Amino acid sequence: MMKFESGYTVETVFDGSKLGIEPHSVEVLPNGDLLILDSSNSNLYKISSSLSLYSRPKLITGSADGYSGYVDGKLREARMNHPKGLTVDDGGNVYIADTDNMSIRKISDTGVTTIAGGKWSRGNGHLDGPSGDAKFSNDFDVVYIGSSCSLLVIDRGNKAIREIQLHFDDCAHQYGSGFPLGIAVLIAAGFFGYMLALLQRRVGSIVASQDEQGILKASTVNQNPYQMQLKSSVRPPLIPTEDEQRETRRKLFRVFRENGCTNWSICC
Repeated sequence: MMKFESGYTVETVFDGSKLGIEPHSVEVLPNGDLLILDSSNSNLYKISSSLSLYSRPKLITGSADGYSGYVDGKLREARMNHPKGLTVDDGGNVYIADTDNMSIRKISDTGVTTIAGGKWSRGNGHLDGPSGDAKFSNDFDVVYIGSSCSLLVIDRGNKAIREIQLHFDDCAHQYGSGFPLGIAVLIAAGFFGYMLALLQRRVGSIVASQDEQGILKASTVNQNPYQMQLKSSVRPPLIPTEDEQRETRRKLFRVFRENGCTNWSICC
């Protein structure tokens, strides 16, 4: 049972039959332009994103005469052999699933290179390891994964998904400054974690100090008032003590005796 949803229209914006181009796959460049992979003629074209029936694509690599082969080097001198898939990294480099050559090609401003496989004389197969020794089937596609800076290979012939780690420089453009966002987040998280630990330690020490002061105050308040020491008064008492009175009489008697007065009542 089909449920049809209306409201859509279909329009032809590029007609390759009039230009001898057979689009097999399309990919968008970071600047918005489109890449058209012509598998039948083993060519790669670039065209403006403002597609129209009058658009004329530009040949990037391959042969205008449709010659296939396996040649690395300058863009217009390189040859592919009926490629079936392509993907683009953040730096604008193009990766081609060159299926009949059982290799993965990289197209940049400097030319075309092979980054994995390519030893087609050994036949296809399933072999991991160094890229020069790796083997693929003759039916696979490639997908760029920016978050892991890698290339996924959907190896249909081997019923497997393979991964190729790319150079960091090919992925750094998505971070602007060239510094990986994941690493920056980890560093920031570590820094804030460290600062939070310092803050918790500081708050803990303040709370502990306040608790100790509260305990001391509580022990002072609960102390028996009769056990508390009396502070010494700065002002001497108004009534002399008995010892002080005795010492005063002794000094007066000495003075009277030295002056020849022996009768206390008469001298006074």
